[in-house]
Formats: sequence, structure tokens, C-alpha cells
Amino acid sequence: MRSGLAALLILSCAGFLVCIRIALWPMVSIQLPAPSVSQKAKVSSRPAFKPQPARIIEHNPFRLSRKASPVAYNPLRLGEQAETPSPTPALTLLGLIIGSDKTAIIRGFPGIEGPRVVREGDHIAGIVVKDIGINGVRLAGFDTTWVLRLVPQ
Repeated sequence: MRSGLAALLILSCAGFLVCIRIALWPMVSIQLPAPSVSQKAKVSSRPAFKPQPARIIEHNPFRLSRKASPVAYNPLRLGEQAETPSPTPALTLLGLIIGSDKTAIIRGFPGIEGPRVVREGDHIAGIVVKDIGINGVRLAGFDTTWVLRLVPQ
């Protein structure tokens, strides 16, 4: 029993010494490589990126539309509401394809940038495409009915 206790004491001391060795001195020496000439040339006292205030304001990173707010911030007028845009959008018919599958190309849907290809019965941004014919397109929505016609250019 005494020899088992002595062996346990020796192993505990050896384990303790190994833990101290690992904690105080690294097993492998690690050094950073010396900087090359090109890396030294890149280091300068001025910043690498110069912010351009006009460009940052023009492409606002904090808005989904990436455009500046239509109303300037004024903390004294927080209670006032911004002027709401017209509920009826200005829609433009760009093209018609009449055949077995009637299709129209329309620009100006609210919240959608650029033109959109639509077919009869499509629902886009609260507007329903009612009819597509040779004479134009009939749309309904926002308590309004539109009849869009092609304008010759």
C-alpha cells in the first residue's frame, strides 16, 4: 500500500511539473516573418481609404433604397409627418406582345425599379392586370383604373 501511495505522489508531482512547463514556456518558438520591401512601402502615415462625403450621402448605406431621405432630419420637427407620396403611381406602357400569351411591359409600379413584364391576372404591388389587348392594357388598384396605351415614338 505504501509503494502505491509513493508512486501516486511521484506521478502527481511529475504531472504538476509538466503542467507548469506547458503553461510557462511554449513547446515551439513562434516568430513573425520579417516584412518584405513591398509591405514596408505600403505602410504610410495617411489612411489608405479616403471617405468621399458626397458619394457616401448619395449612396446611403443605411437605407434599403440607397437614396437619401426626401426630408432632412430636424429634431425640432419630430412630431410632424413627412409628405406621403401620391398613392397613384405614374405607370407607363413600354411594349405589348399579342398572341396566344398576351404580355405587356410596364414601368412605374410602386416599390419596383425598372420595367416589369406582366400578363393578364398578375398582381404587382397592389395593382391587378385586368386586360391586355391590341389597344392597350387595363389595370386596377388603389381605387383607380388605368388604361395604358402605347405612345408612338
